[in-house]
Amino acid sequence: MDRISSLETYLSTDDVSIYGLFSQSFLFVKFRDLSFTIPGYKKTVLVGKNEGVSGTIIGGYNIGVCKYIDEEHRDAAIKVIEFFTSEEYQKKLATIKKVSSGMRSIYDEEEVCKIVDCEMEKQHQPIAEPNNIDNNYNEFSNTFYSIIRSYFYGQQTASETLEEISKAIKSYSISDDSISDDNKNSSGALLSISLSIVFTLVITITVALLQF
Repeated sequence: MDRISSLETYLSTDDVSIYGLFSQSFLFVKFRDLSFTIPGYKKTVLVGKNEGVSGTIIGGYNIGVCKYIDEEHRDAAIKVIEFFTSEEYQKKLATIKKVSSGMRSIYDEEEVCKIVDCEMEKQHQPIAEPNNIDNNYNEFSNTFYSIIRSYFYGQQTASETLEEISKAIKSYSISDDSISDDNKNSSGALLSISLSIVFTLVITITVALLQF
């Protein structure tokens, strides 16, 4: 990696990538899909280890309808969803807003392909972000990348890295059945003492504030 890049470049933010694109100082760059074309560059799918296999992380918005609304508002909401998911609207998103559509059939339409690179769009093999892994996906993602970077820069072995990843994606819970009666009593006593201390502190602070 030292021969083709540097630690600073590898850990750089989007600002560096955007500057490099517009200044045309990059030969290749992996970046998110942009809704406009940058002169001097051709957009392609991500290359992978196996020919014909790629990966494209997708994102977007979820649309939901409240089940407690009356029939009139429910029917109106259905009409809105039908409009958003119509072929006509999806074509406008693809050709005017340059947004990749989930309705893949529009990339067989000649009017769309005159404006959009349909062949490249057809090569996308979309993968959704695993938001179900953790309640805070951004925090989980940062932790994951931090672990991977530690391996890339020789700070830990492959087995240590896999162990750290395993810990990051596992969920742990404590069952009451696994605690002995003695430990339950001890835990209960400690909890009671802790709560008593907290309540005492709250009362003390409250009295002090009232006196002040």
